[in-house]
Amino acid sequence: MSLYIGLYANALCLESRVESVYTDGNLADVNIAVSSYNEGDLTHVESLAEPFGFNDSESRYVLGASISANSCNLIIAPSLSSISINKPINIVDRSSTDTEFFLTSSLYRTTENYAREVVVSASEITNILYYSAQNNGYEGSRSELLTELDSLCTATENPFRENQLSLSYRYTGYTDSPEGIVNDTFSIRMLYMGKKTFQRGVASFISSNFSDATRLNALFGLTTDDIASPTSFPRDNQYLLDMGSHDGLEGLEEEIIAYFQNGSTGYVSSITDRSTYTFVIATSTEIGQAYSLCYVFPPFFYLVGFLVCVTTNNQLLTRERKNIGIMKSLSVPKKWIYLHYGLYTGLPIFLSCVAAMGFGPWIFPIAVNVKYRTIYDLPSVFYTFPILQALLGTAIFLFASLLVSSLLLRKQMKENPVELLRPKSPPYTKRHERSLKRPSPIKLNIVMAVRNMRVNLAKSMMVVVGVFGCTSLMCAAFGMLDSIDYGVNLELSEFFDYDLKANYTARGDYQEELSAISWISEYEQFSQNGTVVTAVNEGGLSGSSYAGGYLRLWG
Repeated sequence: MSLYIGLYANALCLESRVESVYTDGNLADVNIAVSSYNEGDLTHVESLAEPFGFNDSESRYVLGASISANSCNLIIAPSLSSISINKPINIVDRSSTDTEFFLTSSLYRTTENYAREVVVSASEITNILYYSAQNNGYEGSRSELLTELDSLCTATENPFRENQLSLSYRYTGYTDSPEGIVNDTFSIRMLYMGKKTFQRGVASFISSNFSDATRLNALFGLTTDDIASPTSFPRDNQYLLDMGSHDGLEGLEEEIIAYFQNGSTGYVSSITDRSTYTFVIATSTEIGQAYSLCYVFPPFFYLVGFLVCVTTNNQLLTRERKNIGIMKSLSVPKKWIYLHYGLYTGLPIFLSCVAAMGFGPWIFPIAVNVKYRTIYDLPSVFYTFPILQALLGTAIFLFASLLVSSLLLRKQMKENPVELLRPKSPPYTKRHERSLKRPSPIKLNIVMAVRNMRVNLAKSMMVVVGVFGCTSLMCAAFGMLDSIDYGVNLELSEFFDYDLKANYTARGDYQEELSAISWISEYEQFSQNGTVVTAVNEGGLSGSSYAGGYLRLWG
């Protein structure tokens, strides 16, 4: 009873904790990633969403970055209050204004706020600066802007011609995100930064690497913290929709894709909803497994508990034969006898269920949370009591106890008081002729064991079933361990058979570099990623080439 109620309380608690993260963070029902910003796109998407129960919308600019070699998405917003969908939650140690902030994930939380290097794409920052220069009257091309920066650069090489830039920022607080609920190496952390904070970091980087402050200010507006005007930055590359329902949005997604294919200058690079978010799928699977556990192991314990009730009640009422005979001889009404022994056997069952209902929901969620704490960023565990399941489990045990008691009493109530006052004699069995030959001790023990099983067949079957249930639990536990080991070994041998995974950039020839390493016997390229803008036309930036990829290495 304690196991069933505890596991069910854990499942309810986990589901509530996950939903509280999504509710507090106002998780978007639809996330639309676009290739380029168009002022009328969001308005048109809102009109398409109206028939589907549209509530609210928001656009945002997301910049891919990394901190301490950990990948993250940097969400840049004009102010903290302007973030209404997929907003930060559980903000702690905040020492910032509404417009100047840098909220990092709680995963990077330290004893004090300090500066960290945020590595971002040099090409992405160059594009932002190019927009800023255009807003300040610059009429040249992007390549001409880079050439002019070459002449102003005080470093050995213009950093904007590199793949990545390191910008220094100071944390102003720590927070969690509904998009960063899964805490593993494959999940991307979501960081929030104010536009002014981001602009100042870029301005500081430019000032420290380039000379001629007058020309830089004329190009980018460094002294006025106006790198890119509000009309062009953030260049919204994601549209978020808050719908009234999470279901039935397939038609909306098809209409949105059709619009961007035919009625917009940009295109949809991805569109996701609650059913396709990877972190929602992960948490939903975890919740489903938590509920499934309630019906895997507890039935075995229920069966064992039922057998304990049967055997215990049988022993109790067998010892009470004389008392039952005395009450019958004193003409005590049958209903009072039934009531007396119903309370006699049912009250301990009820008290044990009450103790289980108090103990299980308290201890099991805390114990299982040791696992959840390492995988998910969730609120603290709170006490959850599954009322319906507790009442149902208590009713089952009480019904089983009272049923057994009534059946045993009914059998004994049919006997005369005199028969009840005498000890119960064993059932008659046919006697075999005794052999003159003395049996061996082993054979005698076997014969006596078989005889006792025949005399007490019901009790013997209870022992067999009880041992069967406990052995099944042991086999299931060891079987789960073997299955996990088999799955891990299978994946490592068939899907991850390489010794090392490495990423490379377009700078240099990786084939020549790898051939010079003696321990590498074989390598293979399995993906390419990254883009580099190579041209500018009237429609905006276009053209791309691969900037890098991933390799499998075998030793």
